[in-house]
Amino acid sequence: MSDTLTIPSPITSVIEQFEKSVEPFSEMDVSTALNSARAKLVDPSPAENKGAWCECVAFTLMRTPGKGVWGTHFGPLASGVMQDGSPFYTPDIEQVDSEIIDHWADRAILAKHPVLRARYADIVWDIGPLKTGKRGDYKMAQLAADAYLAAAIEEYISEPIYRFQYAFNSFDLATSLSDEARIDKARDHIMALHRASFANEMKLWWMAYQFLSARRGALTDKERDELTKDLEAVLARAADIGNAQTFDVHTAKNAAGHLIKLFTRSGNAADVQRLYLTIAKTTEHHAGLGKAMLASVFLQESLDAYRRAGLKDEAERIRILMQDKIAEARREMTSITTKTRIPKEDIDSFLEQVVTDDLGTTFVSIATQLLPRRNEVEEQIEQLTKAAPLMASIGNSILADNRVSARIGPAEDDPFGRLVNQASTDFGLSAVWLHNAFVRAFEKHTFTPEHIVAWANRHQLFDELTLLIEGVTAWTDGDQVKALHVLVPQVEHALRKIVGDLDKPTTKAHPTIPGVSVAINMGDILYSKEITEALGPDLTLYFLALYADHRGLNIRNELAHGLLKASQANTGIVMWVIHTLLVLGIWKELAAAGRK
Repeated sequence: MSDTLTIPSPITSVIEQFEKSVEPFSEMDVSTALNSARAKLVDPSPAENKGAWCECVAFTLMRTPGKGVWGTHFGPLASGVMQDGSPFYTPDIEQVDSEIIDHWADRAILAKHPVLRARYADIVWDIGPLKTGKRGDYKMAQLAADAYLAAAIEEYISEPIYRFQYAFNSFDLATSLSDEARIDKARDHIMALHRASFANEMKLWWMAYQFLSARRGALTDKERDELTKDLEAVLARAADIGNAQTFDVHTAKNAAGHLIKLFTRSGNAADVQRLYLTIAKTTEHHAGLGKAMLASVFLQESLDAYRRAGLKDEAERIRILMQDKIAEARREMTSITTKTRIPKEDIDSFLEQVVTDDLGTTFVSIATQLLPRRNEVEEQIEQLTKAAPLMASIGNSILADNRVSARIGPAEDDPFGRLVNQASTDFGLSAVWLHNAFVRAFEKHTFTPEHIVAWANRHQLFDELTLLIEGVTAWTDGDQVKALHVLVPQVEHALRKIVGDLDKPTTKAHPTIPGVSVAINMGDILYSKEITEALGPDLTLYFLALYADHRGLNIRNELAHGLLKASQANTGIVMWVIHTLLVLGIWKELAAAGRK
């Protein structure tokens, strides 16, 4: 043993106890016992401390199928970021040196228990090259592969799922060595585990197929046929809507999903259609077992499956049923309200800054102060994600009267959807500030509709102003329905004029009539990369969240398609349309500022 690495006797005792154990145990059991013994050491020398640490870290590191933070299969139990932005890991392999690697290699050779032998050998093979700069020792990989397979039995590993994982480890190690004999041996063991588990009420039915089918050439034709037959048996039982004891929509979908991939690869279209029909029927049946909210989710899956099965009439039938369930779900929903107190002094301070002695400056202040800034909304989402990581990881749906009008994915997967939705939420939160700004501005300047219209047309975005004056007058008169229906199309007209001013086409080919053109719409404009680059990130987010994205307020589309209710044509919404007119008056300045 090296002078600089000494294993304390209490640590050695723990290892020896596990070597002699006749009961199954896991690496975590070893880690827990070793860390407990290390914590009880009294004044260990530096060499003893290093020896105790190296034994603990060998079993505390977590093995994962892919490459982790260090480019290795073994990674830390936990990781994070310090206040200065630097990463931290628990445990950290920074202190692992060649001496520790050599010690683990000795342990791998001398260990008698296969669980211990597999861990020591695997960690040397995986981490050794990273710490020594040398090629991995293939003998350690062979030793680990054999030990994992030897340990993958009930005598050593109590839980079947972990026996599968040990066999998988062995297979992957053998594959990395291109060792056909060991690959065959590991595959045979995986199939034996599958048969034993499947015979026990079809438990863990997916493990072998999911692992082997994901690896090219891992399945022989005979084994593929066997696993396919078993998947069909699982599906038949789980999809039996007449047997409440075995019916399981989730198992049915998973089994059918595996089979669909299999039959798609083999070009078996008839079986693919059959499987989609099975999914359609099972999800439809399950939808009838629960409340309307849950039913609407599963009916969407049923609709999609009927369509994939080529059954258009059935898909339309489900769509009608889904519309009814969504409407019922909306009736089941209850409102959740919270009260936020805004001190009067805060409002007064804001108004002092925004409403000045000059009407033009006041219009500029109202337009700019209440315009959402993309970077600020992104920071807001980042803070919300840190404060509520679970909520950030869950997607959600927006329900209209009888349909799902939008889906927003988890923050990590759908950052733009979250951005638009948060910006639209902020419109509601900012409405009180906008309302007070308009009230104070009117009290100070007694502005007229003509003032707002003249301001909106500073960049000559409107060909004639009669409709604008009618719309703004309706707002000042309290006719919010008229104001909304008149002004929103004018906002779209202004955006089209911006497109024309940028020397871009303002028409497009008619979708069905050759040789005929139609005007581009707000969606065409706001999802055009060239136009949004000219508008800048702030204005693009503003118009999308307010007018043209289904994850936002979507005013333009709701109004244009006759979906907007009279109750939605309220003062709060129309105020933002008036705010848009102020924004259009300085759109070039705002776009230039946003692009910096």
